[in-house]
Amino acid sequence: MVVGTQLGYFALAAPALVLSALALVRYFAAPHVPLDGQLDALVSYAGALSVLVLVPADVWSALNRPDRAAVPDSGDRKVLGILWYVAYFFCFAAMFTTLPMHAEYLNRGERFWWQRAYQAIRVNLLFYAVCVVIGVVGFAALIIQGTLDLEGIVGFATGASNAFGLFLSLFLMGYGLVEIPKKAWRSANYAMRERLATHLVGVRAEELVKTHTELVTCVLITRHLKTYMRHGPGADHLLEVSDEAERDIEECGLSDAASRAMTMNDSYDDEDYDDDVGMARLHKRLKAARVAYSRALVRLPRAVKRALDMADRRAGQANGSWGARYEYTLPRAGRCSPDWCRQLEWAWKCRLQPVCARLGALALALLSATVVYSQVTLAAGCAQPNFSLFSAIVHYNQECDKPVWTPLLDALVLLPLTYICLSTLYGLFKVQIFSTYVLTKGASDGYSMLTCALLMCRLSSPIAYNFLRITCVDDGRCARFFEDACSAALTDDACAAAGTIEGQPGTVCTWDAANQTQPCFLPQNVADSWQTVFYENIGQQIDKAPLVGKDLNQYVPALLLLHVFLLVIGLYDRLCGICSPTQRFRFSHEDDAHEDRFMVQGRHTLREVRANLAEGAPWLAGLAGTGTAGGAAGAGMAGSGAGTRGDR
Repeated sequence: MVVGTQLGYFALAAPALVLSALALVRYFAAPHVPLDGQLDALVSYAGALSVLVLVPADVWSALNRPDRAAVPDSGDRKVLGILWYVAYFFCFAAMFTTLPMHAEYLNRGERFWWQRAYQAIRVNLLFYAVCVVIGVVGFAALIIQGTLDLEGIVGFATGASNAFGLFLSLFLMGYGLVEIPKKAWRSANYAMRERLATHLVGVRAEELVKTHTELVTCVLITRHLKTYMRHGPGADHLLEVSDEAERDIEECGLSDAASRAMTMNDSYDDEDYDDDVGMARLHKRLKAARVAYSRALVRLPRAVKRALDMADRRAGQANGSWGARYEYTLPRAGRCSPDWCRQLEWAWKCRLQPVCARLGALALALLSATVVYSQVTLAAGCAQPNFSLFSAIVHYNQECDKPVWTPLLDALVLLPLTYICLSTLYGLFKVQIFSTYVLTKGASDGYSMLTCALLMCRLSSPIAYNFLRITCVDDGRCARFFEDACSAALTDDACAAAGTIEGQPGTVCTWDAANQTQPCFLPQNVADSWQTVFYENIGQQIDKAPLVGKDLNQYVPALLLLHVFLLVIGLYDRLCGICSPTQRFRFSHEDDAHEDRFMVQGRHTLREVRANLAEGAPWLAGLAGTGTAGGAAGAGMAGSGAGTRGDR
């Protein structure tokens, strides 16, 4: 069994892991996400985040095992081996089977569940068939060239999978390492944040109108189809889709807008929906429109609140002095209202918080620079002298013949690993690769959540392997230390003393009097005990793989420095602006403070909100696309766009 200290560590870490995964699901999931989608995402998030639990335990097992002299009977390594295999192969299986198929299943529009399941399996099998053909051609080329043999196919496949995850994790990690300190630094500039928030209000307002238009368009199509599709293929499905559409607009408060759009519109979508395939396509479009509108309806109020809050902070910072009261625009029910409480709020928001934000940004920038430096020095290997700062932290005050305090070692491993994982996940949540998924607090659909879970499973093992490399845990320094100590012993007693570790029974050295050359030596299985279980079971296969093995994992991380530099100077945004005028692919939002149509729309929306507050009306009343009273402008825009295809 796992020894007491590590058992206590797992007793604390396992609940924290489950609670973190549950918090992610609760944070992102929209109310309409089915229970099976939430459970699948929960289990997948927990499996992907298990790297945060297993890596510190594995490092401790390699550096500070209490029974190193009895390696063949080591219980903690067996348990860690089982846990690593479960985590690794669960993530591997989930990202190729349950997650993509379940995500596609939730995104389909067929009538019956078995039809949606069949189409989800068919789409994924078609994709895998293409990948298999490409893989077979690649393997054949490598075998013909003599670079790869049949016995090394499994190792090469493992290495190739790790290489893909490494490139993706470095890409996302670099974004997080730059944006997290930058965002913390910008948070102290209330004037800039107000302009960015105003621009975002304009973006969200236009997004709401577009999604409102698309949802109403889908309703108009179903109503129009009901006028002539009484019988034939798709008629029964149409009734169900129509009922669902009517429920959606009723729940969203768009019934009046849809009625006005029906009377104002004399043309309908010309797509062919009059069969089962067409109805499945229409149902999928309706589901996408409902998700997009619900997301936009959540995003706009948040953007408005942020813009008004930034305006209040800027005004308080510019006009107030110590002892002033914090004045806010939006009414806040349940908040403290005494003067002393508002004075404290002013002191924190207008004076202390900007200073703390700048100090925090400097600390985060230093930590990001440390991560980049450690990735660059990985190219130099783990030979002495070792330039990796993370390696120096993990091996701080370590002596091979003395134990390391377990809580300190776990903390030294967990803290930098947590920042690396957070930076990667920040990039994953913010970049939203190729817009294939959109994550919004409380408004994310099941497809987006499962796609994100798939990518998290894809990244977990490469991050673990990369971190173990930059910490140089598997460099074998202690094994070499005891090999030298054992080989120098000339008697049985000296051999036993040379292999003694403080606080541990027995000796790691073995005496063989029949061996005249070197009677005292370190057994190979004991030497291997200074390696992590992950490296012993998985990492060695990756290192031995041709092309995608040790050299690639040693030198490619140095490219993170170039990637971070290009992000800092904004070159990616310039290239994306040239290649994608629609600004679909963006890495920074600093240019959002410039004047454009979104800034104008944002100011107009905020003026309407302030007018509503002054009149005592609901503060979002009358905004286009909200479905509230006075939202005729939104209805008119929806009616005029009823003949267009949806953005999705």
